[in-house]
Amino acid sequence: MSILNHTANSSLSPLDAWFLKEVNSYFKKVNFYFTFVQAFILIIALIGNTLALIVINRKSLRNTSSAVFITYMAIFDSAVLILHVPSLFRYRWFTFLHCALTFLRDLFTFCANWVLVIITIGIDNE
Repeated sequence: MSILNHTANSSLSPLDAWFLKEVNSYFKKVNFYFTFVQAFILIIALIGNTLALIVINRKSLRNTSSAVFITYMAIFDSAVLILHVPSLFRYRWFTFLHCALTFLRDLFTFCANWVLVIITIGIDNE
């Protein structure tokens, strides 16, 4: 998104045009760095969730209720991360697809939060 787009028809002084060009350049650089950082965090988090699933689902831990809830939480968290990938690329898609992915991401976030609540309540009862 460019700041210059809405002011293209108005007359700008050369200094204002230069300033808007510099601001747009700065925003592009910042967005690039944010995308890189988000992708790095996403990859590390997916690796962490995969390792949690491997450790929790060993034979000795598999039959506890905590292991089941932690498994669900890792699955929901991974789903949120995977559904966040398309937004990293900032493509404009069909509105329905964007809304569906946003709905699913929010739904899985909601489910992961409630699994955390259940784990917190359930720890005292075991």
